[in-house]
Amino acid sequence: MKSAKAIAYKNIEQRQNLKLSKEDSEAFIEAILYPSQPSDALRKAISRYKQLIKNNDMKN
Repeated sequence: MKSAKAIAYKNIEQRQNLKLSKEDSEAFIEAILYPSQPSDALRKAISRYKQLIKNNDMKN
């Protein structure tokens, strides 16, 4: 009979492996090799975030 610890380790090990289809694997590699440019919305969000952090640092 397996211990609870052994079963837990086996479950963790199984969930750490990522299995992708061939198409998913190719899309993943493509995204890593050729990342797209950030959208305008993302650029604005980054700017707002930086401003929040700057303002927060000034308060402390």
